Amino acid sequence: MGIYLITFAISTMLFYLASKVESNKGSIAFSLIAMIPPILIAGMRDLDIGIDIFTYGYDVWNAACSSKSWSSFYSWYGDTSIEIGYLVVNFIVSRFSTDIHVFFAVHEFLLLFFILITAKKLKNRYLLWFLPLFFYLYLYNESLSMLRQSLAVMMGLYVSTFIFEKKIVPFYIGCIICYLFHHSAAFMFLLYPIVVLVRRFHNKRITLLILIVLGTLVMLSFYQLIMNALISAGIADAKYEMYVGVEGNKTHKVDLAFLASLTMMLLAFVKKKQRLFPDFYFTIFFTIIGFSMTLLGSLVEVANRVAYYIIVPLSYMVTETTIGNSKRKILLAGFTLILAARFFYLAITTQTGGTIPYKSMLLDLLL
Repeated sequence: MGIYLITFAISTMLFYLASKVESNKGSIAFSLIAMIPPILIAGMRDLDIGIDIFTYGYDVWNAACSSKSWSSFYSWYGDTSIEIGYLVVNFIVSRFSTDIHVFFAVHEFLLLFFILITAKKLKNRYLLWFLPLFFYLYLYNESLSMLRQSLAVMMGLYVSTFIFEKKIVPFYIGCIICYLFHHSAAFMFLLYPIVVLVRRFHNKRITLLILIVLGTLVMLSFYQLIMNALISAGIADAKYEMYVGVEGNKTHKVDLAFLASLTMMLLAFVKKKQRLFPDFYFTIFFTIIGFSMTLLGSLVEVANRVAYYIIVPLSYMVTETTIGNSKRKILLAGFTLILAARFFYLAITTQTGGTIPYKSMLLDLLL
């Protein structure tokens, strides 16, 4: 675990320094340097770090390296459950190197690239260091395992910003691209209507809360029917049938506690005047929806996967909500603490998807 914590600390510090650089070119240069430590750690890991490497990652990579053309590669995997976006990344990287560690490094670079362009797009200096920190504590280790979905989720982080700019066409084009990397991203199409709903009823708190609760109850009651309909329509892959069954042994208590703690901090540290603004309601109701989907994930695993697309945008929504708030630093410090608590809990109890302890034959490390 130590190698991860050291990497996170060094990279976050470099991103923080990048946020202090006045010139845009200098800030980008510092940010690129900050990306090097986590990319190296991801790139040099052993093949038994991360579950998805065993299930499909290694086989897809070998097929890409063995194929002389895209058509021959696609003929191997085009009719499988592996999304075309992920296949394209494998094929392109395999044209430059046949070393899977190079693919691991490129994969991590892409995740950090979407974080960087999101921070730059929103023009919030806090985001330039807080978004990477959020990613490191919330999703970095999982990204070493969830090769396809991590690309869709972090791409979705950038795409979600179009919702709040009311740019519906770029948003849905982005959703389609995310879907090409992981079919769970089909649920991103629901985010725009949710934001429209919040805008429409943000002054009617009880009405909005009732709509959210009713929506959650409908999802809880008819989730299997909804999933089967999506599978039949070809929107969700047939492989999700195995996630639809009851998973009574998974309660995801740590994620529920994380989201509940975030909600309480927002109510405690956001000024009453700021609570009247739509930005606050977006943040609160995204948190509530994330909580609801995580609760649903206690019954059906795919709901917990879908929750990533709702929870990850909270990383910038919280900082945007607290602009001009004297207690912003306290809120961000509290947010960081509950992220760290979640990270340590999962590291100790679940080894975070088989990524702890870190192993690298290249570095001869076992940390």
